Amino acid sequence: MDWYESLCRATETAGISIAEFFVLDLVRMKTPLPPSEMSRFAVVANAHRPELECTQAAFEAAIETLVQARRLRLLATSDLRMPLPRWSAFAGDSPPPPVGVLDFTQRGHDVAHRAVAEIVAMRSK
Repeated sequence: MDWYESLCRATETAGISIAEFFVLDLVRMKTPLPPSEMSRFAVVANAHRPELECTQAAFEAAIETLVQARRLRLLATSDLRMPLPRWSAFAGDSPPPPVGVLDFTQRGHDVAHRAVAEIVAMRSK
């Protein structure tokens, strides 16, 4: 199975769009950006994949959907006063990420890691 087919199956199983998957994956890779910068970065990071057809508007909508669905959150000052939970993309990081960057919720962490594991499993067959 090729990479794109694996991606399509994994995102369908997870109930997320391809744009949502790539935003979650950038958070998983500890990309400490606020929403506006994340959408621009996602376009550049995926420019070599024309089959995705993900525009900045698509990534902006994906971020909004993920935040509304409580899969992502914005880190607040109060979050950084205590250790971040184990499901945070930035758990244990020193120094901590800046306030206002996108981070996982428990739900977002679980969805992202299941989708990645599914893609890896499909690609290894």
